[in-house]
Order: sequence, then structure tokens, then C-alpha cells
Amino acid sequence: SVQGLSDTHAEYSLLLEIFAEQDLDDYNDFCEEHEDFVEASDLDHEVLHRKMRLLTFASLAAATQNREITYAAIAKALEIPLVASYHTHLPKYLEHYGFGMFEGMLWELLKAVHNNARINLCTSTAMQQELTEHGIENVKVWQRGVDTELFRPSLASREMRERLSEGYPDAPLLLYVGRLSAEKEVDRIKPILAAIPDARLALVGDGPYREELEEHFAGTATNFVGYLGGEELASAYASADAFIFPSRTETLGLVLLEAMAAGCPTVAANAGGIPDIVTDGTNGFLFDPKDDEGAIKATQRLLAARAEIELLRRNARIEAERWGWRGATQQLQKFYGEVLATEMPMVA
Repeated sequence: SVQGLSDTHAEYSLLLEIFAEQDLDDYNDFCEEHEDFVEASDLDHEVLHRKMRLLTFASLAAATQNREITYAAIAKALEIPLVASYHTHLPKYLEHYGFGMFEGMLWELLKAVHNNARINLCTSTAMQQELTEHGIENVKVWQRGVDTELFRPSLASREMRERLSEGYPDAPLLLYVGRLSAEKEVDRIKPILAAIPDARLALVGDGPYREELEEHFAGTATNFVGYLGGEELASAYASADAFIFPSRTETLGLVLLEAMAAGCPTVAANAGGIPDIVTDGTNGFLFDPKDDEGAIKATQRLLAARAEIELLRRNARIEAERWGWRGATQQLQKFYGEVLATEMPMVA
């Protein structure tokens, strides 16, 4: 239905240009309801109907939050070159929700969608390789950007340590920031806490898994801080001794860059795009995601490196500065320029 839309030629034209996959009855109803406009236009009715048929598909995709499908379909219908990006590693998420058997099917869907794009952007060399191995074409690495002005070491404070540790500011303070959901594997931090009895853990963020995690961490020195933003969040990063990032499904992990920009050394899995920014023993510590004791050992190594801790913090900050917004934006502009140069070559 187009009830409620303003009766202007511009809006109707835009509507007609993006409609598609509608039934013929719906198309006829539209023409009858807006007979004057349709007759006054010079648009080909066959083209109109074909483009209107996209609407049902696009609406379904939007309703299910499959925006990649929506935009790919619209771009294809309008013959507009598409630049796509891949940030969430959906196939690996399936196993955390008991749907691992559908991984192959999802890869086929992703391939069908992304191979409509002139360029597919991802955020790490590891993800570039995996996408390419699964048949996705034209994959390029787009560096992530982090706000190095907001996230900075100078925001470290004893007051924030007091808050995050619930009154134990001198204890080793471990920090996690992010969504509390199954695929983030936050529950894997509990053995680390058990292996370092005097440590405190602050979980910053919220999500659908929070209630289960509260039960999981019951009786431990864990503080469910909830959502923080702005300089409060930046201060939390800067005030912690170690940022613990247990997820093995990340394409990169923006929170890692935020922590490093704030000068907080990280403990993270040697998987996905993480090794692109974390160098083991230099600006943080990596662990083998297949080793159940790996995260414990890596955290113990970090906390034991008292003489090197300031160097680790400085190196983390230096690495993060390489990933500022300016560089990421300039690189994206370059990718768009490549696509436009191919689609609209300059005439000599």
C-alpha cells in the first residue's frame, strides 16, 4: 500500500524505482488507485511491474534485518554498482545457537548476495582469506577506525578502578566490554578468574545472555557494570590492568582497538582478525583458541609482566594510532573511487 505518501511526482517516481517482486494483482491495484499518475507517465508498464516485484522481497528482508539482501536486490534492480562490507561472522555464530548444521547453507546465501558487489570489504587478512576460500569474490581489506581522541590513557583513574572493582582498587582488574550474548563466549572468562584468586572482573555492556551469565558468575568477584559510554567507557578501558576478549568468532573486534587506544593491554584469541592488531608479548598476549588453559596462561603472563607493563601500554596505544578514523575514511574513499572509475571511465 502507498497510502499516506505525499502525492508528488518525485515521491511516486522514487517509489516506482525501488518496488519489486509484487504480485500482478498488487500491481494492478496500484495502477487503478493511481490511474492519473500512471497514465500521465511515460514509464513502460512491463518495467514498472518488474521493478515493483522487488518490494515484497525487500520488505521481507528488511523485516528480518537481512539488510545485505535488501540492498543487494535494490542495487541489482536499479543497476547501481554495489560496495558491500562483511563485519559479523554469521556462519560461526550458528554453532553457538545450536544451528551449526546450517553453516554450509548460510555460506551459499552469503556468496549469492556478496557476489553481486563490485567490491566486498572485510576488516582483516584472515577474514579476507576465509571469504575467498568460500567463493566470495573481489574481497579487499578495509582497516577499522577507532576514535583515538576519545579513547586515551590519560583517562585512567583510581575512582574508576574503585567503581569497577567494587571497592578493591588495588586488586588486579580484568575488563570485558561488549554485548553479553552467547557468541561472545564471556562465560570462558570464569576459569581465568578462578586461576587468579585476588583478581576482580568488570563486565561492561548488556545483552540477552546477561541473566545466564549472572548465574554462571555467581559467587565470583564479578561486577556487572551495565552500559557505559563516552568518557566513562574510555576511563574504564584506561583504568583496567587487562582487557579480556574470549570470543573466537570476531572478524576484528572494535573493542580491542578501543582498549588499546586507551593503553590497556589485551588478552585475546589468536584467531580471525585479532592477530592483525595484537602482537603477542608486544602490545598484548594471544592464546590458542583450542587450548582450554590458553587464556589463563596468557592472562597470568600479562599480570606477571610488571616491569614491562608500561611498555605494553605504550605499544598498545601506538598500534591503535595506526587505526585512526582518518586513515580508514581515506581508504574507503579510495575503494569507492575504484568502483566509480570502472563504472564511469573518463573520456580521453
